[in-house]
Amino acid sequence: MKRTRKQREPWPLDSLVVRADELADEGKNREAVQLLWKAARAGNLSAQLNLGFHLATGRGVRRSRDKALYWYKRAAGGGHAAAAANVGFIYRDERRSRLALRWFEKAIALGDEDAMLEVAKLCLGVLADTKKAKRLLSRVLASKKVTLATQEEAVRLKREFLQGDYQAD
Repeated sequence: MKRTRKQREPWPLDSLVVRADELADEGKNREAVQLLWKAARAGNLSAQLNLGFHLATGRGVRRSRDKALYWYKRAAGGGHAAAAANVGFIYRDERRSRLALRWFEKAIALGDEDAMLEVAKLCLGVLADTKKAKRLLSRVLASKKVTLATQEEAVRLKREFLQGDYQAD
């Protein structure tokens, strides 16, 4: 069966993302973003996540919070847990706690157990739900799927919380 020119891809979408990562590592962010745009538009979740990152940070492209959110939300809608967490981080940084909580909880539901720490911090701070915070910190500490940095921070927070020294950011 013959393929038309339109159907032919020089590289599969995953290869575009890998090449974009290599270009970004080499400091060629504009070129990386061009590849990410192509793969993201075609529906590649990793490309959508990475494009959101470039847009959020202004690497290789004009910084745009709204466009970053758009691509993060598309990736999250496709099931990418880190993208959901990144939406939560944007809202958290804007002090929009309820929206941040919703997106961190979505990240957890999609499998990002590190997001439990972010929910715990919101609960210890502005949401003032210490029972939920304590429960989440215990879950983080019991998890085999969180990073070492997340575990260490959970240990520190739990210790401070139990000693009454916790200070919300």
